[in-house]
Amino acid sequence: MFRHYLMVSLRNLWRNRFHSAINIFGLAIGISACLVIFLIVRFELGYNQGLADYTRIYRIHSSFSGIFSGLNRGVPTGVAPFVRENFKGVESVTLFHTHSNNVKIPLAAEKKDLGRQQALAFVTPDYFHVFGPYQWLYGQPEQSLSKPFQVVLTQEKAKLYFGDIPLDQFIGKEIIYRDSLLMTVSAIVASLPFTTDLEITDFLSQATLEASWLKTNYPANDWTSVNSSTQFFIKAQPTTTQQDLADQLESLSKTYKENSTWGAENNFALQPLSEIHYDFDTGIFDFSREPAHLPTLLTLSIVALLLLIIGCINFINLETAQAVRRAKEVGVRKVLGSDRARLIAQFIAESTLITFISVLLALPLTEGGLVYFAEFVPKGLTFELVNVLPFLGLILLLVSLLAGAYPAFVLSSFLPALALKNAAYANSNQSRSAFLRKTLI
Repeated sequence: MFRHYLMVSLRNLWRNRFHSAINIFGLAIGISACLVIFLIVRFELGYNQGLADYTRIYRIHSSFSGIFSGLNRGVPTGVAPFVRENFKGVESVTLFHTHSNNVKIPLAAEKKDLGRQQALAFVTPDYFHVFGPYQWLYGQPEQSLSKPFQVVLTQEKAKLYFGDIPLDQFIGKEIIYRDSLLMTVSAIVASLPFTTDLEITDFLSQATLEASWLKTNYPANDWTSVNSSTQFFIKAQPTTTQQDLADQLESLSKTYKENSTWGAENNFALQPLSEIHYDFDTGIFDFSREPAHLPTLLTLSIVALLLLIIGCINFINLETAQAVRRAKEVGVRKVLGSDRARLIAQFIAESTLITFISVLLALPLTEGGLVYFAEFVPKGLTFELVNVLPFLGLILLLVSLLAGAYPAFVLSSFLPALALKNAAYANSNQSRSAFLRKTLI
């Protein structure tokens, strides 16, 4: 039966090539536009979700009022020990400093100048207790970040600095940051295999700050200054709610007021990690891209749905406009014993075939669209067929039913006698189906 439906559908498509081409290309354009938008929205909404327990991770940032008002994504360095000692319901905490600097690789005869590198941070081993899962290819955080002048690199960054050599040969290599900060590679980690705002590639030991001239830039246990590069994150215990943590911020603000020399009050704010990627007020990190705009993503999703619906409407209108041509076919089939259910199945099969061809055609259109509109596409977005197969399957099912069901029920409802006289469609102009078709137009 399926083979019969397929053969008849192919014959009808070939017999009416121009009409079929309009249907196929119309649906293909709608599906490709919908697919491009789906890829963008899914890419943006997927940020940071691969982090372990990311719904339990929060950032504490500064919210000033008084003689100075505004938000700052950083905190004083004194916040870390205070929260560690006084907050309840906290599993682990980490304070780190995002950083950017010129990088040189000392060689035997010359220095390899790699220019300014952005994704650097001074961290402690606690960073990897809050954020994960990082795959340690060589070394461990406690041993590799506990001493001054140690640096852990991602494998990709290590290859950029030193070339494609075995992992163990990276260990002990030297890197010069800002002309005089000589660091030694102590471990190698793999980059996180998902989209995340934590794009750090050089993890410099925080012990380096106290042992170098940088201690004046990042003083420890300090309440007198706030730098946007000083980030503080906590991972809550499974039973701790966001409100439980927010209720404890008042004590933090009180301590700041007692120790700060500023005339402004700092009413610290709690921000879930899941919201950081979309927060235009505080931003993400100093080296990060601009946050995504949730209302725009919602609008794009609505646009994608409308494009798909418009493609289906065009399909319905074109099919019902061909009703006079199909009327005799329906009449002959009914006279020969075909019931309405089989006719509906035949027309649904035709719409499914058209949709399937449209989906195949939409794939290169999507690839071309991503290239042509590259300046509007988020950096890092890739189109891999295996990752969108469930979405394409859903599109195939929905469009086949949505676009094919109405024409199928209309055409299969023709009475044999009227159909054979070509009167069925003329009579249907006065029916509710004709009204619906005009409404869709």
